[in-house]
Amino acid sequence: MCEFQPLLAYMKGSFKSKWKTRENWDLKVEPNYRQRLPNEIVLETDYEKPETNLEVATKTTEILEQKNISYQMWFSGNKSYHINILFDTDLTKNMIEQWVYKTFEKALADCFDDCNWNEKRLVGIEWQPHQKTGKLKSLIKEFDSTTQNVFPKEIKTKEKKYVLKTKDVSFRGKCLICELALVEKFPESSNRHQHIIPNFVAIMPTTCWQQCANTQGKNLVEFENWANIKPFFKCSQLQKYASKNGFIGVCDNCPYKKIRLTQEQWNLKKKMSAGWK
Repeated sequence: MCEFQPLLAYMKGSFKSKWKTRENWDLKVEPNYRQRLPNEIVLETDYEKPETNLEVATKTTEILEQKNISYQMWFSGNKSYHINILFDTDLTKNMIEQWVYKTFEKALADCFDDCNWNEKRLVGIEWQPHQKTGKLKSLIKEFDSTTQNVFPKEIKTKEKKYVLKTKDVSFRGKCLICELALVEKFPESSNRHQHIIPNFVAIMPTTCWQQCANTQGKNLVEFENWANIKPFFKCSQLQKYASKNGFIGVCDNCPYKKIRLTQEQWNLKKKMSAGWK
């Protein structure tokens, strides 16, 4: 892996700083959030009760130890637990998802928050305070954590053999979920900022950002941070989010649903246009 400089941020209450690398960090306070490492998988559940999150995390670590997979388990400082797993290669979200469903039964795999597998995902920095509670992110337990796990070759091979079958067209028109985000606040416990904001920024005009921020109770700087990264629009992610949060049938009325590319297809399209360099 090449040298990697993660994006960092400081968050406290409603304040959220710009995302910057360590060499560009100009705040007087230490950052308390960092970008997911390229070779890292973060497993987390976002249930309302901390006891439920702990129960799932404990079951997860038992399975990891049975399979001789090294990890660290951290208390986030709020209500959730993060299980960090390091591998010997960089990972795409597609590779992480395949590994999770290969390692755990579907019922358990479905519990994990897949937003943590995004390339630009920010997670709490170890031994730094949580933005809401001020409690430190602390180590609960670990298993052979000095050893990097070997990522399964069959998953890497499967990733390389992916074939683009969808018609090569980009999104056009309006996203009904993004339109709804302008007037209705989505559930706070469903990581709406990771599902809604990057997709909203990808296709909605800047003149709408403040209205969405006000409706969702978010800070405009979050929209600006995502804009600097230039995110892709992920139709499938919003469809899944809408279904999980009771917005049944909204996407069914979208005339453009059938022609959108998934994130993996966009990645492949970019590689093809660059000559696989």
